[in-house]
Amino acid sequence: MFLKKAAVSPPTAIAEGDAATLDQPPVLGKQTKEERAFVWRLDLFLLAYGCASAVIKYLDQQNIRNAYVSGMKEDLGLYGKELNYFSTYFSVRAAASHLGSLDTD
Repeated sequence: MFLKKAAVSPPTAIAEGDAATLDQPPVLGKQTKEERAFVWRLDLFLLAYGCASAVIKYLDQQNIRNAYVSGMKEDLGLYGKELNYFSTYFSVRAAASHLGSLDTD
C-alpha cells in the first residue's frame, strides 16, 4: 500500500540556441518605459477599484443592518435569519470577486 517513488530522469543540457525557445518569464529590468507606465496605470486603476468596491460593500451592509435595527425589518421583508443570509451573501460575493486576482503560478 505504499506509494512508489517515480523515476526522474536527470536534466539534460540545453544548447545555446534552444534557450530562447523556452517559455521563460520576462526579466523585470528589461521593461520599456511604456510597459512600466502601463503596469503603473493598471495597478492604480485596480487598486482604486478594489478600494471603492470595499467601501461601497461596507456602506451597503451597514445600511441594511441599521434599517433592520431601527424597526424597518417589516418594510424590508426580512424575517428570521434573512439578515444573516444577506451578510453571508455579501461576504461570499466579495471573496468570489477576489479569486480572479490570485496568482496561480
